[in-house]
Amino acid sequence: MSALGRLFAGINDLDAAKADARAARARLLGTVQEIQTRMTPANLLDEAMAAARARSAEMVENAGRAARDRPATVAATVAGIGLLLARKPLLRLGARLLHRGEETPDADHQFSS
Repeated sequence: MSALGRLFAGINDLDAAKADARAARARLLGTVQEIQTRMTPANLLDEAMAAARARSAEMVENAGRAARDRPATVAATVAGIGLLLARKPLLRLGARLLHRGEETPDADHQFSS
């Protein structure tokens, strides 16, 4: 190959390299823009909410399956939670029932004028 041929071959290689660099730069800028779009607070919130919805749907599905597979266990658990939540009203009711017939010290003073 002559020197002139090598010179033009180098120019073609240089043009191809520049074109490759421009294409790579355009791909990189596109990727950066896509990442910036994904990282907006609104999109991050949407992704977090979607993930939470998916997890909660899975939990509900698992709970439903457990209720179908073991109804007695679920009923006992629900009853235990109900008793735990209602413990204060139940204790007050029990105290009233135990002390129903007893007179209180203030009973004599209640109706006096």
